[in-house]
Amino acid sequence: MEEIEKITIFPPGEYWIGDPSYALSDDDYDKEWGEKQGFFEGAFEIRNKKIAIHSTFYGDGDYDSSIGFYFPVDAGVLCIMQKDLVDKTNKNIQLGHFHTFENEVHFYYHQDGTFVFIDEINQDVIMINTGLEEEKTNLPMAD
Repeated sequence: MEEIEKITIFPPGEYWIGDPSYALSDDDYDKEWGEKQGFFEGAFEIRNKKIAIHSTFYGDGDYDSSIGFYFPVDAGVLCIMQKDLVDKTNKNIQLGHFHTFENEVHFYYHQDGTFVFIDEINQDVIMINTGLEEEKTNLPMAD
């Protein structure tokens, strides 16, 4: 049976999705995520703003998405973070994607390497496949 892991739920709002090394400040990346969180995967807060991070299936690479945006990855992970965590001086923020969700956004990770960010009310979905093309599946949403 294929497994879907529900990582977390975020409130409605504007988010940035991508490799956190492209958007977090050096201090947030090294101290808040590194020293305080041990670079672990999961959901946590930095300065009272929520972020969730998970490893990609194959580490670094360029990953296609359901919105036609390719997500480059150099840190082996992808994240979703509240817009206010983005370091606007980071020259790489354009390597991620800003998106506004009108309702709660659910973050799922599928064992085949697919990231799913979904507003289940409006069916506003972003899927990023970080596994092999032939491993793509139709992803049922977990309850």
